[in-house]
Amino acid sequence: HGPLAGWLRREHGMTKPEALEWSQAMQKALHIPAYALLALLLWCALPATWRRLRLVLPLVLVVAAIDESVQALNPARNGSVVDLGIDAVGAVLGLLVARWLCRAVSGGPAA
Repeated sequence: HGPLAGWLRREHGMTKPEALEWSQAMQKALHIPAYALLALLLWCALPATWRRLRLVLPLVLVVAAIDESVQALNPARNGSVVDLGIDAVGAVLGLLVARWLCRAVSGGPAA
């Protein structure tokens, strides 16, 4: 059931159900920084226009929806609307960081 769950069982003496629960929670939590980074990278890659803000979030959500759709096709995985929401939270946090960085660097409002 995955190397992380196995490690949690060995190193922390967790039962199999506990280890699986923690493993799944940790994997879901990692969606936030992953999609924040994706949003930040897209922000940096697109030209600095007012449209950039309107493009990044939909692009990131399309990637997240494709990822969840692919997972739904795999019998060992499951696609989830909850995961899509977690990915969206990560994307929004990434955009907030991008705008903060732009303001910090330029000393003015972000594009």
